[in-house]
Amino acid sequence: MNKIRILSLLTFTLFLFSLFLGISLWKCMKVNRDLAEKIPFVTSNDIIEYFDLTGVDESRASLQDLKDQDQSLIFIFSRPCTPCNQNIIFWNKIAQIIGKKKKIYGIILSDLTEAYNFSQKANLEFTVYVPDDLEKFKKSWKIKTDHSKTILMRRDRPASTFIGNLEAEDTSKFITKARELMETGRTKP
Repeated sequence: MNKIRILSLLTFTLFLFSLFLGISLWKCMKVNRDLAEKIPFVTSNDIIEYFDLTGVDESRASLQDLKDQDQSLIFIFSRPCTPCNQNIIFWNKIAQIIGKKKKIYGIILSDLTEAYNFSQKANLEFTVYVPDDLEKFKKSWKIKTDHSKTILMRRDRPASTFIGNLEAEDTSKFITKARELMETGRTKP
């Protein structure tokens, strides 16, 4: 009788433990899937289909402009955004080194007035633009969150993408990739 009771208790405990593990695994998979859907990411396989922008200096940029340039740099960010503020320091460094050779688009995911006010306060080494149609822009660029993105373009395709905070090491790697692209037309993975 005692052995049956112990065996039953052990079986029940094992069942509860298995149930707990199964539920935990299911929750982890759900969280992972939800995060994967929320993290924005354009890859080199993606063709950009929308790029109509208005600059704070009243300049215009279109998808054709992007296609006509062998390489360009794109910084996408929002306001207010603390990580974006930190990246601006590195973006200015990148712009100082590469900007004289390639077109740079600083794209703020907001309206033109806010972008203009920000560009007047910040000491930027690149022109600031806003998308003419924000939702269409976000869809084309697979943007589901407003975190900063640093993108090296080869015509209308991303050649290299960095999402989030840049550090000095990331900036060096990005500049190396940009130089590779300018010299050879390709980047190493």
